Amino acid sequence: MFSYSEFPLKSSSQVNETIDFTKLIKIIKNHPKSDIIERVQKLRSEGKDEECREIKQSQLPWITPNCVVSKRSLKDKFEENFNHSSGFIYFDIDENIKEEFVSKYGHCVSLVTKSASGRGVSILVRINKSINSNEEFILIYDFIKDTLFKEIRFDNNVRHIGSSWIIPWDEEPFINYEYEFCIPETLEILKSSSDVLYNPPPQIHRVSPSLKKEIVEIDDDELDKFFPFLILETKIEFEGQYLIFPTRILKLRFPNPIVDGTKHRVYRKLIHDLIYLNPNATLNQISSFIMYINYNYAKPKMQSYRLKKLVSSYYYHIKNNPNYINTSYKSLRVIHYQKRGIIPSNVRTNLSNKMRGFLDRMSTWKQIQNAISKLLDEYGEYTYKDISENTGYSISTIKRHHLRKKVEFEMEYESILKEINDTLKKVLNNI
Repeated sequence: MFSYSEFPLKSSSQVNETIDFTKLIKIIKNHPKSDIIERVQKLRSEGKDEECREIKQSQLPWITPNCVVSKRSLKDKFEENFNHSSGFIYFDIDENIKEEFVSKYGHCVSLVTKSASGRGVSILVRINKSINSNEEFILIYDFIKDTLFKEIRFDNNVRHIGSSWIIPWDEEPFINYEYEFCIPETLEILKSSSDVLYNPPPQIHRVSPSLKKEIVEIDDDELDKFFPFLILETKIEFEGQYLIFPTRILKLRFPNPIVDGTKHRVYRKLIHDLIYLNPNATLNQISSFIMYINYNYAKPKMQSYRLKKLVSSYYYHIKNNPNYINTSYKSLRVIHYQKRGIIPSNVRTNLSNKMRGFLDRMSTWKQIQNAISKLLDEYGEYTYKDISENTGYSISTIKRHHLRKKVEFEMEYESILKEINDTLKKVLNNI
């Protein structure tokens, strides 16, 4: 998710809304101000850099690619304006090397586009960690740069978490939905200060949408007012019946019943996850939800005054800790459905496993092909051992994949899409 703004970047830190990766791609492909982009690029080609910069910062929309904010004013008001990280790291190159970059690094990035001026390249890399301070951001930015892009000279002016990005116009951006860079736990800055429940106890279930109706029936004004606005699962916004977009999903989970000896641990995890999913939620909203869970699922119930004290303590601990990171398990969901609830679980699992396996095989094939291209460019030949040393894959894996053709993957992908469409049609017709 990113903060999107149509306010002039040069004079305002205000944002209009929060958008997701899918909507960002749509804006890039069908830019609402493509005429201004063309004018900017013409000015840049004529060497009128100052005039080009003036128009960019006053007339073009922008996002905060690394985070979601209330206002893009983090230097002195970080805690007040920072909401959460975007799940991506933004890199910028001051050279027009898009095709070359995609050819070499396309397997390990999420997005590559021309810059708004047309002179450079803009890149987004998806990561598997939340970032909660500029210090963490710099550490991760440098780690990715040194790990993936040792030979690239980036523009370090964007090397801060609150960096802005003028949205470019690129009718053919490079998009990779598969790759996610895994930040190692050994990075000291990522050691979480929160004590959350890593392994949920047995009999785990999630909060279902029907819970809202049950809350409405309870004589509790706060729940009636606040609970319907809480997000209980990572939201993915998209058009159409489904979206193939591997994403880490956090769902609220808790044991039923919640028994003595586990209450503090379970409620602590719920508080952490609610705030992660609802960074702007108030103490009353969080407290109301936990009170509801305690009332309906705890045996015996925790005393109200003790529970309110627990919620308040952890709420302010999280809000006041600039290095806080939510470390709860987030499952990888490959296919997202608009009407997920009506599709049987075994059907979703079957389709997801097929698509996940396909994406894994294609990712392996791409990395092997990239290694082969690199070896041919540098040495004019290659061996299985050379490919193995470049990719980390075993020689047996390389032998299985290296002779496959792109058209084979395209046919397999179309086959899985047809199965998804046919399955959805059958399910929806039986409603």
